[in-house]
Amino acid sequence: MRDEPLMWTEQAPREWVGWWAVNPRPDGSSPKWGPTNDNVEEMPEQVAEGSATCFAPLSTARYYARPYLS
Repeated sequence: MRDEPLMWTEQAPREWVGWWAVNPRPDGSSPKWGPTNDNVEEMPEQVAEGSATCFAPLSTARYYARPYLS
């Protein structure tokens, strides 16, 4: 996952984004930043189109299901 683009948001403080993304990483590297999004509804679309990766709880799939995405 190290070289995969990681989505992020400009809606949260940059310090929080860094904490969430584990930046810097234990090896001193930084994430490869991908596209931004403004809400959790955009996350599945970005992952499905291959523009970004995201770590989220399993409940995200249940509460933000997108049957048209596979």
